[in-house]
Amino acid sequence: MSLNTKVVYQLDNEGYFFGITEAHESPLNPGTFHIPSGAITIAPPELKENEIPFWNGKEWTTKPDFSAHTYYHKQTKEIKRFKAGEEFDSNYTAQKPLQEEVFQKFTSTWVIDEDAKSENQKSIIRSIRNSLLSETDKYFRPDFPGMTETKLAEIKTYSQYLRDYTEKDNWHLSEPLSLKSWKESEYTN
Repeated sequence: MSLNTKVVYQLDNEGYFFGITEAHESPLNPGTFHIPSGAITIAPPELKENEIPFWNGKEWTTKPDFSAHTYYHKQTKEIKRFKAGEEFDSNYTAQKPLQEEVFQKFTSTWVIDEDAKSENQKSIIRSIRNSLLSETDKYFRPDFPGMTETKLAEIKTYSQYLRDYTEKDNWHLSEPLSLKSWKESEYTN
């Protein structure tokens, strides 16, 4: 004896369409079908992109569905997976950030943020310059051994070089010279 079947629509525990399954006709009561738990006989509606059918207990509605992709926060690059029914947050994009690039921003696509990259480099070079400048402080103490007027004048010139360093063009593209390197360079000639 062959049992008749009919298509029914399976829902998950929340009411979202899960898939198509079959209901089998009762062998003892022809015309009656055993519908699996969580399934209904009404077909879901046609969908637009990024929609999922949702059964509210009385009828089908549609809810957003962005669960098929991984999304990235446009500022923090934090990864997010949206759940079915969750509204899309426009702070996220499906475009993957640039690999191995710390300084990037999202406009209509991911691009290198040259301003942020430059500011970071300036901060690094400024820190190196400040460290070198603080190393010269010991030479200005009156009790520093072996300090002559000539050596003191040289240290003052080097300190001024360090103070003026951030005023030159493209200063952030190279490190300031150490005292030893500065003495050996053309700056003292």
